[in-house]
Amino acid sequence: MYDKILVTTDGTTLSKKAIIHAIRLAQLTQGELLILKVIPVMIQTYFDEGIVLRQNEIDRIEKSWFEDAHQVVDKLCAVAKKMHTNARPIVYKSDVIYKGILDIAQDNQVDLIVMSSHGRKGIRKFLLGSETQNVLVHTSIPVLVLR
Repeated sequence: MYDKILVTTDGTTLSKKAIIHAIRLAQLTQGELLILKVIPVMIQTYFDEGIVLRQNEIDRIEKSWFEDAHQVVDKLCAVAKKMHTNARPIVYKSDVIYKGILDIAQDNQVDLIVMSSHGRKGIRKFLLGSETQNVLVHTSIPVLVLR
């Protein structure tokens, strides 16, 4: 049923809950588990009185994000291994987080996407956006949302 399960993480406690559920699902289905962290592309913008960063600073920051993301997914894969489940870590850079999730899901032909949702409402949802909501709207792949 679920031969390939993709679970996303942003490193929060809530996303760790989604990881545990995804590991258990992979155990039940004997499916492959992909653990994904999408990192943003640092976009240089020019606003009045804004700070402009040099390219070497942007590269340093993005490298740091990439290394931190690898640490997160590697730790989560170690958790899966302790639970006798093989998992593959993936770090992907995308200018739009939800599109990065969908790119990886499509490229790997996953059967299920597992995500967490903070359940923000009102102005906080409007201001912060919802990657989970965007994934739900833009995919035909089944999505399991945990809160």
